[in-house]
Amino acid sequence: MSESTGDEERERLENQFWYYRNLHGRGSVFDPSVTIPADGSVLDSGAGSGAWLFQLSKELPSTVSFYGIDKSPAHICSDSVPNNITFLSASVTALPEEWSSKFDLVSQSFLIGYLSRSQAWPLAIKELHRVLKPGGHIQLLEPASLFRYRNMLRDNPAPPESAARKIRDLMHAIQKKYDLLDNCAVQIPEMLASAGFRDIACSMKEAPRVGADSGSGDYGSEQLMRAVRRTKNVIMKNDGFGIVRDAAEFDALVVRYRDECEEKGYPAVQACLVCAQK
Repeated sequence: MSESTGDEERERLENQFWYYRNLHGRGSVFDPSVTIPADGSVLDSGAGSGAWLFQLSKELPSTVSFYGIDKSPAHICSDSVPNNITFLSASVTALPEEWSSKFDLVSQSFLIGYLSRSQAWPLAIKELHRVLKPGGHIQLLEPASLFRYRNMLRDNPAPPESAARKIRDLMHAIQKKYDLLDNCAVQIPEMLASAGFRDIACSMKEAPRVGADSGSGDYGSEQLMRAVRRTKNVIMKNDGFGIVRDAAEFDALVVRYRDECEEKGYPAVQACLVCAQK
């Protein structure tokens, strides 16, 4: 949703990967019952920095083939790519035709800000179904609360002049303008079922609270602040949605929001893990 330098984006993606992995206490493969054969194939659809692929490749035999697709493969987090990992520039809504029934496992994460609810998401999920082998598995990880600030304010009421309320209003404006998901934990399983997936399971874990939870709340808050800051360009292109006047006011708002999170103990971004089988 925003422009950033290659190094900044690579660092953000790396930190994001490890934060949510540690928060949920899951392995690289979310469902421990899923096994990848020695001659199997794995896809990361929307690979980002490639952190997940690089980690999983260390855990599975070198005979497994790994593929990562992204519109911006320049964000890959390593200059040295093993021979069994291939990165391609492609869209998650139009995977290579020759990949039909190719993969044992497909992973897709953090695309909530990039795919429209009514058009792009159904296409992406249809592609996931197409490229999986019969019996293959998918796993998806998305922030469940990024565009659901009304829930935060329900649990922690904030006055209209507060930074939390203004941030909520900005996120809601973005969600409406660009037709983004606002309830991943419900909407993604519904789309998976419509696409023909079975054994759909969604796991949620309460986000740590800022200023508490043995430091994980502060680390989680930084992931939240980075996510909010990345909306800056979109907000400016839309004249601040009538909520902020300019970039300086937005920057100051984010600082105030961080302070409010620490004072009020607001939660960081909650995430949902969704697993399913073809």
